[in-house]
Amino acid sequence: MMESAFEAEDLTVWPESKLPEDLQGAPREFLKEVGLPDDPASYFVLDDALLQDEDSPEGFSRCASLAGFSDYRGMPDGWENWLVLGEISVDVVALDPRSGVVYALPDGEYRADPLNSSVESFAGFLYVLEGRRSEWDPEAADEPIDPRSAVTALRESLQQVDALPFEGHEPGWSESFDWDGDGPRMPTWDFLLWQIHEG
Repeated sequence: MMESAFEAEDLTVWPESKLPEDLQGAPREFLKEVGLPDDPASYFVLDDALLQDEDSPEGFSRCASLAGFSDYRGMPDGWENWLVLGEISVDVVALDPRSGVVYALPDGEYRADPLNSSVESFAGFLYVLEGRRSEWDPEAADEPIDPRSAVTALRESLQQVDALPFEGHEPGWSESFDWDGDGPRMPTWDFLLWQIHEG
């Protein structure tokens, strides 16, 4: 499936010897057999440590090595051991090796938001974004695109893959979204969709 949206050479997989011991089950098998894209056009960029294998003998950085680590408050137990996968825009993407949940650490906000319920659904989001690029990217489309309709349909497709990141949140282009509220910035996936909407 992933190779239908990304070139095979753009999918990074990890040999057994480079996968941390605390990463088990489905996430381990997925990273070993399927992998994640190293393709900036997909909006996800792999962490440098995963490509250069310099920061850790495992090839993975842990959240404990993040700049500003001591500024985070109210984080889940054990978050310092989450594996840094990369970034979406400027938000860190990290995998909890115990639960398999993928989190976003929004830039400058020192908190963690559930990004996807699993690394498989995270990859599924990247697959949908890339596989349906001609529906939302004017440069890839054959016909003019209505941004609102395009991102609304895209969000619905992503929700079918994994509803977790959208629970309790209105999209930024909806009339009911509160731009003037004092709360945190909208979650990472909705923020990305809003950027697509705005062109």
